[in-house]
Amino acid sequence: MAGRVLRVVVPGLLVGLVAAAAWLAFTGARAVAAVRDLQVAVDDFRGALGDRDLEAATPAAEAAADAAARADAALGGPVWGALAAIPYLGDTADAARVTAAAVATAAEGLGPLLDAADVFDPASLYADGRVDVEAIEAAQPSLGEAARAVSGAAAQIEAAPTAGSGAWVVAAVDERRGEAQELLGEAADALGTAQAAVSVLPGLLGADGERTWFVALQTPSEARGTGGLVGNYVILGANDGRLELRRVGSNSDFETLSALPDLGVGFVDRYGQDPRLFANSNLSPHFPSAAQLWRQFVAETFGEDVDVVVGTDVVALGALVGAAGPLTLPDGRVLDAQAAVDFGLTGVYADYPDDAEREAFQEAVATELFTALTAGTIPADALVDAVTAIVRDSRLRLWSAVETEQRQLLALPTAGSLAAPPGPTAVAVVINASGSKLDAYLDRSLRYEVGRCPVDGRVRSTVVVTLTSAIPPDAVLSDYVVAGAARGPDGPISRTQLQVHLPVEAAVVGITVDGVQRPFTAFREQGRPGALLELDLPPRQPVVVRLDVEEPASQAPATVPVQPLARDATVETTDVGCAPTPT
Repeated sequence: MAGRVLRVVVPGLLVGLVAAAAWLAFTGARAVAAVRDLQVAVDDFRGALGDRDLEAATPAAEAAADAAARADAALGGPVWGALAAIPYLGDTADAARVTAAAVATAAEGLGPLLDAADVFDPASLYADGRVDVEAIEAAQPSLGEAARAVSGAAAQIEAAPTAGSGAWVVAAVDERRGEAQELLGEAADALGTAQAAVSVLPGLLGADGERTWFVALQTPSEARGTGGLVGNYVILGANDGRLELRRVGSNSDFETLSALPDLGVGFVDRYGQDPRLFANSNLSPHFPSAAQLWRQFVAETFGEDVDVVVGTDVVALGALVGAAGPLTLPDGRVLDAQAAVDFGLTGVYADYPDDAEREAFQEAVATELFTALTAGTIPADALVDAVTAIVRDSRLRLWSAVETEQRQLLALPTAGSLAAPPGPTAVAVVINASGSKLDAYLDRSLRYEVGRCPVDGRVRSTVVVTLTSAIPPDAVLSDYVVAGAARGPDGPISRTQLQVHLPVEAAVVGITVDGVQRPFTAFREQGRPGALLELDLPPRQPVVVRLDVEEPASQAPATVPVQPLARDATVETTDVGCAPTPT
């Protein structure tokens, strides 16, 4: 009897296994083909959005959704499900199924975004100096729906087995999963940022009533916490999507504040009463602090309430010059984008050593540029490209006096906030200590070696900051540019304060400067510990500051926000695991 059962069952089982294997091969081939189609469609979609070619973006998005759905369907059947359920051996199938399902979810979720495609077309949003706030408001539901779908897909793919977590996933599948996870993470971040921006922008532009903007124009050749000394400012009105130029002035317009507002625990301990002077109002790198101080300066000086505060600098203005076209200065000279930056950082001090003449000149330049901006004579595409570059380089900061708007702004890369969530973070800030303009030549690099070998929930990390005053040997520097800097045999010696803001609950174990142990001043700001020390920077001689830090263990990626100065900083982050156990 048993033999007869085996003769019946075994052939049937073999037939079933052969059929299952054939189905796996067939559906696997379909999935591979669909993934290839998906990669092509995604590249086409991203390229179309980058070129703002909405006609090409729509079919590319539809092709991506179709390919993702085919891959999901090919891997979503019962045979692949059974294979994925096999312990260890099914990890590859499980990783493939989860990846396909997550990508299909995201592709389908992007559908509503096509209904709001106009938000990607600057020409349809900005014309004759007015931003179409109604179109932006209309796009909010679709953008929110797409953001939620892609965020869910990003969370979904994180549950997939990975080779790095000990699962047995073949390299080709694990590589595709990693690429998809990175792509979904980037898309979720981008859509989340876009959703926050679209939600808050109409209000800032006066969609629900007139607003007053204060724009601080910083000069990073004399470093301050948020970037540079505020040399000039602009006051704008915003109403129904249109900006109006009201006032242009210089820092000499403001008197000493009557008192400091409450800017949180530790602010006065670190900066004292110096921020009551307008020139020191942005010593802190926490932009909301500077914004509140500037708002109070305007209230006490002009009796006017500011609703929105913007921080930017002369480098950013150079990008706007590039968008607007060559700028004709009041003295007749014509500057392109780079020449405008160079002149704003150093040239203006050589040509206009008299404070009153220089202020009048800079005010005239700001008036011309912001008149072009508010009149709508800058092409929309060029303006958006310029603003995108300014945001990318951390040269645009936004703050709102409306609490609900400020909460939304904190989710944007323009927030400039030190109050970041827990995790490995290092922020190196330099503050000019001699009144010179020598920071126009300052080179910076930061290396953050994050400990990943916890002991009792703590790790040892290292932050290395290298500062170089890269003044050219043949530079001709005016007395105004050198100011209070000491004069050495090789040129002026920059004096700077370096403060490094560290992760929540971190502690500095020790600091060396060029290998020599140095004392430092500990402080706290926005809940973060910091270390402060003064440095002299001889020309062209790197000064290396090393901080040995103990901080809470975390698996979060390291973040290193960069202070926007005249020259870009070099940043490197590495993870340092446990040393191998000696054999």
